[in-house]
Amino acid sequence: MNRQRFGELLGKFATEVSLAKDKVDSDREQRVIQGYSEALQIYKDAAAIWDVKLQIPAMVDLAQEQSKMKVAAGSVGSIGQFTDFKIATIHGILLNLYPEGSTGIDDYATHYQLPVTESDGWKTIPNDSVELIWSKARTKTEEVVKLQKGQ
Repeated sequence: MNRQRFGELLGKFATEVSLAKDKVDSDREQRVIQGYSEALQIYKDAAAIWDVKLQIPAMVDLAQEQSKMKVAAGSVGSIGQFTDFKIATIHGILLNLYPEGSTGIDDYATHYQLPVTESDGWKTIPNDSVELIWSKARTKTEEVVKLQKGQ
C-alpha cells in the first residue's frame, strides 16, 4: 500500500467513526466508538511517522547542499557531519533534522515505546516503525471487534 492510498483509507475510517459517534445508543456502543477512535489515532500517528520517512531523501539532498555551502565557506567539519547524517538515514527514521531541529515525531517514539538509536548525535527509530505501530492499531481493533460481538 502506498501513502496516498493509506491516507484515503484513513479519511474513510475517520468519517465512519465520526458518523457512528452520532448514533451511539448504549454504554457498550460508546466503548466501541471510543475503541475505534483510539485505533484511528494510532493509525494517524503511524501516518505522521510515514510522512517523515518519505521526507528523508529530500532531507539528505538539502543537508548535502548545506554541507557543500559550509565547506565552500571554509567550515570543514560539516562534511563529516553530513556523512554521519546520511548514515543515520540509512539505519532508521530520523528524530532530528540536519543540521538541527526536530522531525516532530519524538513523542510517538516515546508513546509507542519505539527503540531510539543514537549514533554520532543523530537519533533514529527503526525503519519498520510504521508497521510496528500498525500492529498496535490492529490489536486495538481486534479488541474492539470482540467488544462489539459481546465477548
